Amino acid sequence: SMLEKWQKKDFHIDIYFAAQNWVRRINKARKDGILLGEHRYLELRYEDLVNNPVTELKNVCKFLGETYFPIMSQPNVLGGENIEPGSFHDPIRYPPSTARINRWKHEMSQADLRIFQRIAGNLLTELGYSILNSSGFSIKEQLRYYCLAAKYYILQTSRSILQALRIMPPI
Repeated sequence: SMLEKWQKKDFHIDIYFAAQNWVRRINKARKDGILLGEHRYLELRYEDLVNNPVTELKNVCKFLGETYFPIMSQPNVLGGENIEPGSFHDPIRYPPSTARINRWKHEMSQADLRIFQRIAGNLLTELGYSILNSSGFSIKEQLRYYCLAAKYYILQTSRSILQALRIMPPI
């Protein structure tokens, strides 16, 4: 999704960035969840939500101490009325769909899958996702991997310096 939405607009967004960003965000959320405690942190899988929206949303409401309303399982009803077509949040205008589950496994090239799994494989496994059998890197793919990694670390280091100097806000 990140590549689809941003890769053409932002030169720094590529498969390496997407994988690192996904791992960083998931790990940060889980670490913060431990600090918050189980009474203040609930982890929810996208697949569970779209496969069983009523059950999962009832669980979320119970966790929050809120009342479940059936309209909650149809975000597209209000989304269709309030979200501009073509906007960043345009997907909310449509009913939740199981079609996006495992989409990455079928839409990514084998080379991108190998990069993603090299970066995120341990976390994918820990979260219960299957890892696809993607044979080793060719020399060309290794070179691409290391070039993308160098670009990522140069940009991240630059961002960290700019944030430390308060020239750029944290993201």
